[in-house]
Amino acid sequence: MGAGVANTSAFWQRLLSWRVALGVILLLAVLVRMPFLHVPLITDEGGYAYTTHYGLSGKTLYRLLWFDRTQGILWVYRVIFQTLGQTIFAIRLFAALYNAGSALLVYVIGRKLADKRTGLLAALLFALFSVMPHVQGFTANAELFMTLPALASLALLLPADALRIDLAAPLFSRTNTVATRRILLSGLCAGVAVIIKPAEIAAIVIAAALLLLAARRAGTPWRGIARTQALLGVGVFVGVLPAIIDGFARDGRAYIRQVLLYRGATESIISPHAIGRLGHSIGNSLVVGGDVLPLVILTVLALTAYRHTLPADARRLAPLWFLASLGGIALGGNWFTHYFFQLLPPLAIYGAIGVRAAFVRGGAALWRVRLATMLSLSVMLTAAYAGHYFVAQPAEISWDLYHDRAYQAQGPLVAYLKANSRPNDRIYIAFEAPEVYYLSERQSAFPVVWRQPLLSDPATFNRLIGTLDTPAGPEYIIDLDAPRFQRAHDRLRPVLERRYQLVAIIQGIQVYRRVPSTWDTPWTEPVDR
Repeated sequence: MGAGVANTSAFWQRLLSWRVALGVILLLAVLVRMPFLHVPLITDEGGYAYTTHYGLSGKTLYRLLWFDRTQGILWVYRVIFQTLGQTIFAIRLFAALYNAGSALLVYVIGRKLADKRTGLLAALLFALFSVMPHVQGFTANAELFMTLPALASLALLLPADALRIDLAAPLFSRTNTVATRRILLSGLCAGVAVIIKPAEIAAIVIAAALLLLAARRAGTPWRGIARTQALLGVGVFVGVLPAIIDGFARDGRAYIRQVLLYRGATESIISPHAIGRLGHSIGNSLVVGGDVLPLVILTVLALTAYRHTLPADARRLAPLWFLASLGGIALGGNWFTHYFFQLLPPLAIYGAIGVRAAFVRGGAALWRVRLATMLSLSVMLTAAYAGHYFVAQPAEISWDLYHDRAYQAQGPLVAYLKANSRPNDRIYIAFEAPEVYYLSERQSAFPVVWRQPLLSDPATFNRLIGTLDTPAGPEYIIDLDAPRFQRAHDRLRPVLERRYQLVAIIQGIQVYRRVPSTWDTPWTEPVDR
């Protein structure tokens, strides 16, 4: 009797201890983002927030407001607005809480691939490194939001060898019901990840390949393989169907043109510009590599020196996960640093597995000393490279990362527009700062608020100039005069000289208002702020 009570007590202590540890890790995943909650909103966040606010009402989206992405990210932002609010703080806090959910799934996958301790370490590594500044992990970007359903899709398929379908029984029979449901739900989650960010098609590739390899190992006939792949496909279709229905209900032609045709021709791996951007892949890999150097070292050790000690599922999954993630990063064709967020979950998990392998391998004391030395050096290098961001002021963080005057002037510029314009006034920011539209609660005079679709298409740019060069043009034009917009700025300058007057200079950014003959209030001298 006494021994039974003692065993039960020990069981609950162990159970509570790992649950407490997991809870602390998830709390840490939120707390490490606190220094970044007030960093000025970046263009992607501002674009999603602006499009959510003005585009999801009625049939405005795609028809009257350009958006070359699927709607999933907008639906996420709508949830943010309806739960925590519409401030920068609310958007970033929601992202922090959401990312803690991804950390939980990292734990689940780590536990399934190895054990509880490995899962806890993987979750801890993900919590710490997913906030790193150069990968823009602190932002509420689409990469962060697509990660949770993608991880859920993978977690549902592990262990892969357990998902066997009995061909002699119906799909939803008692024999097959668990495997059928898990495969369907995995496809559904992968589909949801894709409509948040199409680059997460990697989740579908991983799921399909994992099921295929598991079926081949089990000697499943091709009819059984086709059955599991069809189940996965049905799940994916159900996941993407709401976006397809919504897009065609708004404007089917515009939806296809913006999301598929424009994206494929201009901003993808098959676009003519993709080869010219390959240099970005090397440069930005090095930029991001400084943030995650300890994870890279641990992962390389896990997949090389310790490969033979890895659990079977972990060994088989590694090439699929890393290659598919790299493919997803390349799919956009731009190699922006935040694309590399896709690599953080597998790096965290295989980094944790590398630590596990180092400590379970017999006679590896020397290797453990070498591992500790390399990790200590890499952590010191990463701390020197990125540590100062965690103690800097929000404006300093923004400037060091982006060197963008519009971000620095965001607060004063928004305050000026709110104080000197009416809510129904249209404005235009030349040539990209959707975060200012959103924060100032003023609509753009032109339906395209992103620079790439505007500057890459001469016809669209000519329509913009025609819109601005009329007596009924926007009330204000904010001229960022950034070097990357120089050619476009040369076309804008005559319009400003002919129809607008400089009324303010805010931290070097010029604010123009329509000529006095069309104003409701008298013109005053420019104010330099």
